[in-house]
Amino acid sequence: VVLLNMLGLEAVHKRRTGSYGSFQDIMPVPVNSPTRFDRGGYRYDLKIESDGVTMMGTSGNGRALQVDDSGFVTYVD
Repeated sequence: VVLLNMLGLEAVHKRRTGSYGSFQDIMPVPVNSPTRFDRGGYRYDLKIESDGVTMMGTSGNGRALQVDDSGFVTYVD
């Protein structure tokens, strides 16, 4: 759910500015890094490319999920 919420924040930012934003641009709370933050036992990573955005959430046990601008959440092998 968190990944989809962040994807929604990215979509709003893109509509407003014409480009995807860093975590520092889109998050409603302060974060220290533009591409990574830790919260609630998960590490979140952001990758912005010219044709889209991908976000990954990795739990403390190493299990990772990712979402891209298509809106599909998948497990990372």
